[in-house]
Amino acid sequence: MVTQSVASPRTGRPSRPLTTEQWSAVDPPRWRLSFDGGREQVAYGHGAMRNYNSVHNALTVYRGYRDRGVVSKAPGMFSNDPVAGLRAMLAAGKVRDAGEVTVAGRTVRRLVSVERIPQPRGHQFVQRTTYDLDPKTFAPIGGTLQFDIGPARKLTLTFHVDRYERLPLDAESAKLLTIPTNAQTKVTVHQLHRP
Repeated sequence: MVTQSVASPRTGRPSRPLTTEQWSAVDPPRWRLSFDGGREQVAYGHGAMRNYNSVHNALTVYRGYRDRGVVSKAPGMFSNDPVAGLRAMLAAGKVRDAGEVTVAGRTVRRLVSVERIPQPRGHQFVQRTTYDLDPKTFAPIGGTLQFDIGPARKLTLTFHVDRYERLPLDAESAKLLTIPTNAQTKVTVHQLHRP
């Protein structure tokens, strides 16, 4: 899946578009995210989290995670299987079905979630997420993530899915789940200790 996202504060200029590429698999759980053409990459697979910085050609590996833990799930708005994840959220009541709407001349099915997160001194942080999907396949098309931090503080992240496809998981496509490195890549490994 390839997405373009732009952050827009209530006042001020929108951010430059950020391109994110996500490859993910469910069993065993693995994923890789690449930002802005691979400048920064992060991945999880086989109990290890990997962070890569192309400017320094440096890979940091953290070993000792479990496949059933939070780290094994792709970060961000979508799970390792975006379609199945969105269907599960709807079935569990974590999102509300707002029906079909027209966005940029296209009919989409809209799912909405609102989370109220208590903050110190009685304040609330409100996060509203809108997912626009293909009405038949549930494939993600776009949406928004809006943060209401206070009466005058609001940030909206708008995203559009430029490409979404499902590939058979074989030896060739599994390579997409790992960060490519070369002989000059500086690798640092940390072992997490479990209690």
